[in-house]
This record gives sequence, structure tokens and C-alpha cells, in this order.
Amino acid sequence: MSEMELHQIRVTTALKDIPALTAPVLHLAIALWGLVDCFFGLRLFTITVKILMAFAFGLAAAAVSLQLKPDSAAWLVGASVAGLILGLILGWVLYRLGVAMTAVFAGFVLSVPLAAAFPAEYTLFIRCGVAALAGVVVFLLMEPTIIVSTAVTGAFRMVYGAAFFIGGVNLLDFVSGARGPMELFTGVSAPFAAIALFVAVLGIVVQFRARYYGREEKAEEED
Repeated sequence: MSEMELHQIRVTTALKDIPALTAPVLHLAIALWGLVDCFFGLRLFTITVKILMAFAFGLAAAAVSLQLKPDSAAWLVGASVAGLILGLILGWVLYRLGVAMTAVFAGFVLSVPLAAAFPAEYTLFIRCGVAALAGVVVFLLMEPTIIVSTAVTGAFRMVYGAAFFIGGVNLLDFVSGARGPMELFTGVSAPFAAIALFVAVLGIVVQFRARYYGREEKAEEED
């Protein structure tokens, strides 16, 4: 049995040990988080990207420390703190670059299923290509990209989190690997997917209206 299979078994076992009462709380939190993200994603993202940058640099610094000084806890703590501070400063001062770097990281992580469809020797190139493309697109189309991405992902979290209480799927099953990602869009989940797409469009309209209609009103007042 491979390490990956053993890890999957451990994850599945750990998730099955979660008390039954915890699942409703988690799904409620997911639904509320999705609601806020869907309709107020752009406003929140300006704050969260700074936090994401701080954690990204902190994790990167910790990884470097573990490579250079694997036995030194002081180096690990010091590098992590320094990385957090540097990431927070860059996220604050270089917001646009910070968002693009976040998109690069997300593109690299989320491209795993796509890369898996190709021969192993091309996997790294495909993931790096997707990451670079995501970074460029987000850098050039900053606010529209944030609005669309937060509205879509937020809508799906909101709908599927709420659907749990009316017979929808348990999202923990997808985390553990007990269910495949396509089951989010087929079978009993198909109606929820359609509702999520409708809510996503609504969220996009609301965010665009709040952002650009507010700008027009402000410009008219200044004139």
C-alpha cells in the first residue's frame, strides 16, 4: 500500500470520528461564509489578501528554514515570524501584486486534476503554466476577476452548505475522498448546482453594481 493510500485512509478515519453534531455547525459556517463572499467578496478580499500574503510568506519562510536548519526550533519560529511580517507589508503596499501572487498560488494548487490527465513528465509544466496564466489574468483584470471568483465560489459554498439541512450531500465526504468532485453536479446534487449558478450570477450583478454604480455616484457628486 502506497503512502498516498495510507494518508487517504487516515484522513477518512479522522473525519468519520468527527461527532455527528459537528457536521451541521460546519455546514452552517460554510453557508454563512459563502453568503458573505458571494455578495461582498470584493470588499472583503482587500482585507483577506493581506492575511493570505502574510500566511503564504510565513509558510514559505518556514519551509526554507526546515530545509536549511531542520533541527532548530528558533530558526523555524524566527523565519516564520519574519515571513509573516514581510508578507503583511507586501500585501499592504503592493496590493495588486499580492492578489496576482495569490492567484498564482491558487492556480498551481487547483490545477492538480487537470495536470493528472497528462503524462507525469508534463505535470509540473502544466501546473506552472496554469499558475502563470492565472496570475497574469488577475493582474490585468483585477476587480472583475475578484468579483466573479468570489461570487461563484461563495454561491456554491452557500448553497451546498445550506443544502445539507434539506437532504443535500455532506461536504465532509468530498474532503475525505469518499465522494468524487463530479457528484457535486450530478444526481441529487444537480438541482443545487443549478441554484448555485443562479445565485452566483446574482452575486456578480450585486457586486458589480455596488462597485461601479457607487463610483459613478461619487463622480457625479464631485462634479
